[in-house]
Amino acid sequence: MAIGRMKRITLIGPKSQGRKLTRFLQEKALLEITHFREEPTLKELSPEKALPDKELDERLKRLYWLKEILFSSEKKSPGKIRLSRTELLSIVKNFALNSFSKRVRTLNERIKKKENLKRRLRELQKELLPLEKVSLPLCQLLSTVYTKIGIYKIPSLQFNSLLKEMEKTSPYFHLEIIPPPTNHTYFSRNLESPNPHLTHSQLKKDKKQTLFLIIYHREKEKEFSLLLNKYNATAQRFLPFHSTAAAVLSFIQERLAITEEDICRLNNEMGEFGAERNKILVLLDYYSSLKEEEDIQSSFGQTKSAFLLSGWITARDLSDLKRYLKESFPAVALYFREPKKGEDVPTILENRALFEPFEAVTDLYGRPLYKGMDPSALLSIFFILCFAICLSDSGYGLLLAIFSFILLKKLHLSEMGKRLCRLFLFSGLVTIVVGIMTGSCFGDLIERIPFSPLKRLNERVTFLSPVKDPEDMMKFFYFALFFGYLQVSFGVMIKLVKSIKDFGRAGFKNLAPFLIQLGLPLWVLALLSRREILPFSFLGNSFFYCLSGLLISAFLSVILQQLREQRGVFMKLFWAGYSIYGMVVGNLLADTLSYSRLFALGMTTALLAIVMNQLVSLALPVPYLGVILGMLIFCFGHLFNLAINTLGAYVHTSRLQYLEFFTKFYEAGGRVFKPFRVERKYTIIKGSGLNI
Repeated sequence: MAIGRMKRITLIGPKSQGRKLTRFLQEKALLEITHFREEPTLKELSPEKALPDKELDERLKRLYWLKEILFSSEKKSPGKIRLSRTELLSIVKNFALNSFSKRVRTLNERIKKKENLKRRLRELQKELLPLEKVSLPLCQLLSTVYTKIGIYKIPSLQFNSLLKEMEKTSPYFHLEIIPPPTNHTYFSRNLESPNPHLTHSQLKKDKKQTLFLIIYHREKEKEFSLLLNKYNATAQRFLPFHSTAAAVLSFIQERLAITEEDICRLNNEMGEFGAERNKILVLLDYYSSLKEEEDIQSSFGQTKSAFLLSGWITARDLSDLKRYLKESFPAVALYFREPKKGEDVPTILENRALFEPFEAVTDLYGRPLYKGMDPSALLSIFFILCFAICLSDSGYGLLLAIFSFILLKKLHLSEMGKRLCRLFLFSGLVTIVVGIMTGSCFGDLIERIPFSPLKRLNERVTFLSPVKDPEDMMKFFYFALFFGYLQVSFGVMIKLVKSIKDFGRAGFKNLAPFLIQLGLPLWVLALLSRREILPFSFLGNSFFYCLSGLLISAFLSVILQQLREQRGVFMKLFWAGYSIYGMVVGNLLADTLSYSRLFALGMTTALLAIVMNQLVSLALPVPYLGVILGMLIFCFGHLFNLAINTLGAYVHTSRLQYLEFFTKFYEAGGRVFKPFRVERKYTIIKGSGLNI
């Protein structure tokens, strides 16, 4: 329940120090600056800018373009660039961005032209390739005054039918298959041919399409056009070169080789520009930071001689800001106050290191309101135990903890990523304990290892064996339900305490639901004990009668409250009954039974692990490859089981917190505190001080 206190501050100082103070605040990242609302007594002027907006935007545009052109093919980021402030200033001052971008743009345009030429040559090559064996110049394949000439492609299975109908239409036409067979078979009705039709084997060789040249008299153009359309013959387009297709293809091949060499040479020249990579990224960070600075400064209130800015700061950072201003900006006045009712106050969570990872669970549901409560610490023990019960294997817990630790140490993660990794690290450590208590380590691996001392130790520390013993399995199930009942009851209790704290005596209306939640299970146990269904007595008759009276009073209180608050006889009766139903069936039964998923997931993890071990035992006797196959099944099988059950444990544990716990008392809807800071994506500036 650690929501940091916020202060609303106002800074007023001489205009000459406005830009320097902006850079200072950007570097320290203490203040969330809000836009200045112009007061009638203070005339707001446009602040002086280090660079005009248009020029700054143009430089950023060029830098992003250069990054995309020069470094878009980088598969992996090599990490941030470390440099001193002096080196940064030197790059900003000496790098000729305009001339460099012009040279890159010119070279890029030349590469594009060559690529376009290559593409057009490829397209022309594709068009002419089927005509490679045509011996005539392509310009001679054009129609004349008396004849129509064309090259067509037709489905091979329809070619014979087309040919037969052409023979019926006119005896005078010339048809040649392209490419022709080795004996140059022609089909011409003015020449005798022993077999003018294609055989089945020839059709099969031509694959699905047949390409042919046809020449016929213009008087029969209409009839032949109808036949060609009828059989889906497609006219082939080509340019009327004065050379044969083979000669043109040879020329295209030569030009493609030359073009490829040119593209390779130009790309090598472009690669030489990659030597300026670091400078481009440094300038990107610099001008992006300058852009943010200008945008923030435009929210200042300014006169000809003074500036005014306002924003939010945490109470714990206020003393540091006072000290910084006193040391570096003595002419700047600082005013602060508490947030007023109705103000949009940001929320920052301030938990101890032990509870900080659980802020990730809270934030995924929604940041709490500023005047609300932070549930991160409250859910911590429940979340981590729910997760451990779901995974319930000491071997898997150890692997999860190791993987999480490695990710924390080796990767540059965001704050949310770090919290999630710590969350999994803590959950893995607790899972080890739960796995030891349930006797599960990679399933039944310990029982399969022929080492008696280890087996005896495992038997001594095992508290429950839900997989082997049906009685222990039911105990595991009852434990999951009891655990759920405790968390749900804890949520109802928090709601009662919170309502009393917020509303005083009016908050006691939530006392009856808490008494029902707490007392009804005890009453059921006492009743079963009185009827000798339980093998033990439960606190005697006097306790039963007192508890019965207390529950009757609680139920009557809920009914009377609804009778007072609702209007109309029907609504009074409906809500009185529905409220009792919601408390008993909803909070007590349904929410508690939801925790049975802990039992189901815990059993699933253990049983799948045992199945993997059984598969390994079946693979080991295989000659020669048995050991290798067994090792592969063991490693990949258990890693898969770990991955899928870790995901299931996280999802279902989060669901229990969000739906069964948070709904009892938690209000989300807050806004995350976002201080004005330097956002450097590519660089790290060595040393401390003000941002440039």
